[in-house]
Amino acid sequence: MNHMNLKVIFFAMAVILMANFPVWADVLELKDGTLIKGTLVSRDAQTIKFRTQYSEGAYPVAAVKNLTLAGFGAPAPATPPPVQAAPAPKASNKIKAGSIVSVKLLQALSSKMPTGSSFNGVLAYALAAGNTRIPAGTPVSGVVSSSAVGRSCHIAITITQVVVLGKAVPLQTQGVRFSGSAQPGAVQTTARAATVGGLFSGRSGARDGAKVGGAIAILRGPKVTQVPNGKVFNVTLLRDVVVP
Repeated sequence: MNHMNLKVIFFAMAVILMANFPVWADVLELKDGTLIKGTLVSRDAQTIKFRTQYSEGAYPVAAVKNLTLAGFGAPAPATPPPVQAAPAPKASNKIKAGSIVSVKLLQALSSKMPTGSSFNGVLAYALAAGNTRIPAGTPVSGVVSSSAVGRSCHIAITITQVVVLGKAVPLQTQGVRFSGSAQPGAVQTTARAATVGGLFSGRSGARDGAKVGGAIAILRGPKVTQVPNGKVFNVTLLRDVVVP
């Protein structure tokens, strides 16, 4: 075999080697000092799989000192970086069911108001909702859920929303019922007026007194439940509420 043929053979072998093995090799350095050149196949928290020109092997992470990847000067960590835990979710601005909400009326209410009528008020005391404090004076509104005049006069109401940072937040609350006449003793007034008239003026005085008392009773009309402006009362939340 002449010199030219040897050069051709060596060149062909070099081409074959280069085709099967990368010019830039990864380097795996073991803790016992062994250096292994090849290609990183995969790695996880326990094992590094590494392929050389002749074979492929799995090496325990505990036995690896450094792993240098081709084209990178600094060695890669033998173990992958720990997965960062997801940030804890923010505490929601929640008012829990069962919380007591104190309300101050901004208008008088009457059992003459029809069912479904709306009214306005404010929080009488501050409310805590998670990390948010809803101050006293925050607007609230509600509706009349039932009403009646006469012997069973009453007015029942419920709070339906609170306005936080300009946004209306729906509420579901237990209803509050006010009952009783705001004009007790109308009949007795008529009777007393008749009696007083009789004492001072005889029969005609009694008749005049009865007329006066009767006129007062007529002006007063049927018994009505009235809730004054500025009245403070409590309601209970029936469901959790998340506020902005």
